[in-house]
Amino acid sequence: MTLHIPKPNPKQQLFFSSTAKYTGYGGARGGGKSWAVRVLAVLRCLECPGLNVLLLRRTLPELRENHLLPLRLLLGKAAAYSAADNTLTFPAAGGGRQSRIKLGYCAREDDVYQYQGQEYDLIFVEECTHFTWAQVQFLMTCNRTTLENFTPRMYFTGNPGGVGHGWFRRLFVKRRFAPGENPDDYLFIPATVEDNPVLMRRDPGYAAVLDALPERLRRAHRYGDWDVFEGQFFEEFSDRSGSAVGKLSEELGMRSEECRLRAEEDRRSGGGSEPAAAVGGIFSSLRRHAIPPGPAGPPSPCEGEVGADPRAWTHVIRPFEVPPSWTVYRGFDFGYARPFSVGWWAVDHDGRLYRILELYGCGAAPNEGVKWTPDRIFAEVKRIEREHRWFKGKRIIGVADPSIWDASRGESVADTAARRGVYFTPGDNRRLPGWMQMHYRLAFDEEGYPMMYIFDTCKAFIRTVPELVYDRHRPEDLDTNGEDHVADETRYICMARPMKPRELAAAAAWDGPPELRTR
Repeated sequence: MTLHIPKPNPKQQLFFSSTAKYTGYGGARGGGKSWAVRVLAVLRCLECPGLNVLLLRRTLPELRENHLLPLRLLLGKAAAYSAADNTLTFPAAGGGRQSRIKLGYCAREDDVYQYQGQEYDLIFVEECTHFTWAQVQFLMTCNRTTLENFTPRMYFTGNPGGVGHGWFRRLFVKRRFAPGENPDDYLFIPATVEDNPVLMRRDPGYAAVLDALPERLRRAHRYGDWDVFEGQFFEEFSDRSGSAVGKLSEELGMRSEECRLRAEEDRRSGGGSEPAAAVGGIFSSLRRHAIPPGPAGPPSPCEGEVGADPRAWTHVIRPFEVPPSWTVYRGFDFGYARPFSVGWWAVDHDGRLYRILELYGCGAAPNEGVKWTPDRIFAEVKRIEREHRWFKGKRIIGVADPSIWDASRGESVADTAARRGVYFTPGDNRRLPGWMQMHYRLAFDEEGYPMMYIFDTCKAFIRTVPELVYDRHRPEDLDTNGEDHVADETRYICMARPMKPRELAAAAAWDGPPELRTR
């Protein structure tokens, strides 16, 4: 029996030929993701006897409409379908073993455990941003083989948005890897509707449908912009810094004890005289790798066209020397099994906030705490404030969640801090007013200047805050299942320095790829 398979487009050909252990494909809508997944799964089963393939969608209706029906139409009698276990089995060739495609779904978080103990040579996760990182990690343990001369692989397709937006963006788009993750294992193939000539020919009006979407959805679904997505809580956030602060600063999740050991080794070898800190879960020598001495004060605005000033239309800027006359705040959100967050904020004479340094207790995985005791946390905070040039001899105003004064189980967290010489006042922890204060500060004025800047060395803020999403049941609040610890700590600081909303910049018409947008 002959199968008639149309010629794949160039991006689909790259997908078919990828030898990466983990291949990501897509971004924009209409790039031909589902077709590529189905055809590649079939081709591999025909080429390799005994292959065991798992093809996943989040729900059974999605699986039926997007893959089961099209696959049965494509294969006809070339593969036997079993409704009992939702599999397509290919006949053995030349006395070899049969290959099969298992069609599965994970509607609930724990549905993934139905694959426990299973072994799949290839795994395809369609619309992967609907899957949590915990689900994906579990599926990775099922991706193994006993076939000779065969390398197990996983393929991920998806669009910006959804519960899995963060992990896909980190691994495939931003390529920020945790310890144990090999960058060579990951390949991303971006695709837009223009890469799919079959769709453009058969439905020439589809691109216009995408063009008519509201701006943020258009950027996500038309151009595959992973910096915006539907449901993003702080949609004002913009990172146009484009700066690199060194290889070490890009490594997410490095444990703080490892940071300290590496810093001590650095100092013993004469590599630097400044103290080192666990900054955002990332090793960063405050002088050599993250905050080189620079001019005192922020850069002056540039004359000329909008966009020339590195502070315009962005919240992320390069560090500068903080003027001694500026007030410094310290925000704190406690965590043990979940990360804790300490953020140091400078306030200029216009009342603008600058996040200048952070200590984020994140483990090897996102939203995993390092399990430091309060005493250890505040010993490190005290050391940083004693040794760092911005804080020596300076009065720092501490603001924290009032819950740290709870002494019902013994010494309160606040009392532990005070014993270490680190002092806080109770912050205003009202959620909705706090989020509004953050929105006010993140908003750009008509010239493109916000009332909050983030030094590009503060990786925890840059990673976690843009990925927070709205709560399904409380539409004005954010989803507390997200990694919201930096946001909470920032909220306390904003409530300590409340401001009125300013006149916002008018939304500019924009009709092209996001990288060409001037704002």
